[in-house]
Amino acid sequence: MQNIKAILNGNLQPWQQKTVLSDDYYSPELRNSKIIQEDFISHYETDFRIVPFSVRIKYYQRLIDNDITEYINNIQKETIGGSENLVAYKLNKAQKKIHNLLNEINELIDRKQFDICMIATKYADFKTDRIHKECTFIFNYMLVAVIRCWLEIQSLFIGFIDSENALTISDIYSQILNKNAPETPEILEIQTIEIKLESPTISQSGEKEEAFAIQYAQEKYSVFMNEVSPYRFNELQKLVNLNETAKNRIIKETVENPLHYSIAMLSFLGYLDNLKKTYSLSKEKIYSHLGKALKSDVRTIKGNCLVLNPNSTEDRYKYQADQFIKKVEEDYKTILSGNALK
Repeated sequence: MQNIKAILNGNLQPWQQKTVLSDDYYSPELRNSKIIQEDFISHYETDFRIVPFSVRIKYYQRLIDNDITEYINNIQKETIGGSENLVAYKLNKAQKKIHNLLNEINELIDRKQFDICMIATKYADFKTDRIHKECTFIFNYMLVAVIRCWLEIQSLFIGFIDSENALTISDIYSQILNKNAPETPEILEIQTIEIKLESPTISQSGEKEEAFAIQYAQEKYSVFMNEVSPYRFNELQKLVNLNETAKNRIIKETVENPLHYSIAMLSFLGYLDNLKKTYSLSKEKIYSHLGKALKSDVRTIKGNCLVLNPNSTEDRYKYQADQFIKKVEEDYKTILSGNALK
């Protein structure tokens, strides 16, 4: 996080005379600072309560956001396909780094009296004491961005973190920064919406709708099979004696139903046990593999896998795979009863 460190204690400190320049200077700088794209699935987004009131602020925001994105991208790249020891090492190193960075930012905000209340009120006058107010914005925004960084990395490696050790936004404020979290959330969790493919409705534009639905279903089927074929999915005991029609019906039910159903079906078929016993995959690698196969985020996959254990303390209202155990068994028997056996 080179730019963030330079803003904190290097040549980008926003109160220095050489950085206190007009918007005419920062406008081209902002245009030339390209946004770094995220190579990971975002689980959180910043919702900073104050709109930037200068181009200089927007430029510093861009530097901060790019640093955070690049840092998370690199961690993900360095751990893909790596051992559990490597992931545990990278996670521990990242959390220590971010923990120290949060304390450093928080200490500077207190020391420099960059109280966000000065610019958060509707009566704030950005013309007076402008440099101090710009600095207040920049460092409070930086604090929020780094908190989001912690949460994204935590989500990335959630399979390596005990549920009681995972920190919420309020935990980060209280346990690391020793203060209360803001009453208005500045970081929002991105909600994952599961899309169930319904039977296409034929209307005047019915042909286009039907073609799209078929293409969408075929894509989900192809992605799933590409991911599970290396692990001999079709050779599972409950599938090996079925003809192609029956197999395709089971796969269709697996990929087109909500994720709760999908996980329950894969468990019923013995696929989860097969990944563990035959291929010695760790829980984290199983969650990651299923996330790719079912095009879902790892945390949701994990929650639904864990609730299959009656002793699990996972939120059973949020993760409902255990409620579909009987349903998938009934569907499997229905497929068998339709003369699906060889």
